Amino acid sequence: KPADPALPDAIRSARYGLMLNAQSTSTELRIYNLTDGFKQAAVVGEDAARLRTEPGLLAHVGSSDGVGPGLRGLLAAARRVIPRGEAGRTVLWVKMTDGLRTMPRKQLEGLVDDVREWLQDPVNCPYRLASVEVLTPEQEAMLAYVTASYFAGALRSPAARDPEARKVGVLDMGLFTFATLHHGQEPYHPSATAVDVSGTTHSLYSSVHVSFGLLGAIDRAQVRAASTSTGRGAVPFPCFNRGFTQVSRVHGKDVLFNGTGDSKACSALTQSVLHREYDCEDPPCPIMGIPEAPLSPETLFYALGELHRVVSDLGLPTGTQSGPLRLADIEAATEKLCASPAEEASRTGMFWLLRKNHCFGGHYILSILRAYGFTAEPKNLVFVREIGGQVVEWVWGAMAYELGLITVSTLPRLYLGDKQPPRLRGQAMLGVGFSPELWFRPEFQAVLCAGISVPAAILAALWRQRRQKMKTFAAATGSPTSFWERAQ
Repeated sequence: KPADPALPDAIRSARYGLMLNAQSTSTELRIYNLTDGFKQAAVVGEDAARLRTEPGLLAHVGSSDGVGPGLRGLLAAARRVIPRGEAGRTVLWVKMTDGLRTMPRKQLEGLVDDVREWLQDPVNCPYRLASVEVLTPEQEAMLAYVTASYFAGALRSPAARDPEARKVGVLDMGLFTFATLHHGQEPYHPSATAVDVSGTTHSLYSSVHVSFGLLGAIDRAQVRAASTSTGRGAVPFPCFNRGFTQVSRVHGKDVLFNGTGDSKACSALTQSVLHREYDCEDPPCPIMGIPEAPLSPETLFYALGELHRVVSDLGLPTGTQSGPLRLADIEAATEKLCASPAEEASRTGMFWLLRKNHCFGGHYILSILRAYGFTAEPKNLVFVREIGGQVVEWVWGAMAYELGLITVSTLPRLYLGDKQPPRLRGQAMLGVGFSPELWFRPEFQAVLCAGISVPAAILAALWRQRRQKMKTFAAATGSPTSFWERAQ
């Protein structure tokens, strides 16, 4: 789409900024007061509930009513917060994340166009639309890191930085993606990314694992359970509570999974999902044999997203003031939840729609933490949703990026001879570990096809040239048939 030449001026003069987080299962709207210390606007009670709507935009794809029903309520809630006279000076960004990224490309492009067209109509939306775009998993994880480290005081200019602030890292688990971002122990790494804040550059290392978020891991576990099941009926699934059944698609077929609530079997199943048995040329390789930069014990890690949601639902204390959690406490709370029948478990904690996955989630979190080398009582790990009263999610980082408060750029690879860390050799395309999912990326397939087809075409041309010379020489000697046979 052509750039709006007046947009930069509109952003500079805006008093309110809106960031719409469009996921597959829900859509959320965040409102920021840009003149009050760039903080999220205080919205409480029913107004806060109206800033989230379910189902997500995925449910409106192909609907005769279009995307309007999924957006109209959110904008009505925004009108209750933003003064009427400020509507024309309020800028809106739309970012599509999580499950929407798994949609077929043409369908996703159509959804982006539909949302843009609907929001550009002043009858539907009184605010200035800046952009509608899809965030990559790498971008989403990077912006979550920016948010957490900025609120913790570690990602600021030297004058504003908290002198007591530790280096910060994040473990960010979504529904379909798991990512780590941190400073690491190695001086250089090909996945290093530069984050510039007020003229100060901070470099960090990232690793993003697609389909290793909570729901993605459950899908993997169900495929594994179905492949090892010997019966023809319902497949026993140890990570669902007893009495709970669920039909899931496995290899194009509907499969009925019957919960057994077996903690020991569930723990083993979540560990098998990580495939720690794969060859690891250069440890550590926490997931599927992919080398990663080791986590520094001096770095304070914030566990975000589904990591916090699951641990909080287990009834364990979270937040910056709660102190470190022992892995044994997480394990005990998870075993208690798994042992409860589905009917009993559904009466407590979060909505059952979320809680039904938390028997698996608790054991999966333990498997992840142990794979990344966290001790039985990690002193450098905190499960958080807020820091300093601000929600820690990628949305704040995205708003700061759009307003030009931070810049993010990928550092070039640095080859330093013998000083180059050996673990760099197996790593890193665009900051992503080399995982099996990479084979299915269009850009990688294009590079692979070019790498095979171009040399093959050159060899074929050389062979045809050589063959023609052989035929010419054979004809000149008077015995072309026997010569050609010998040449072949």
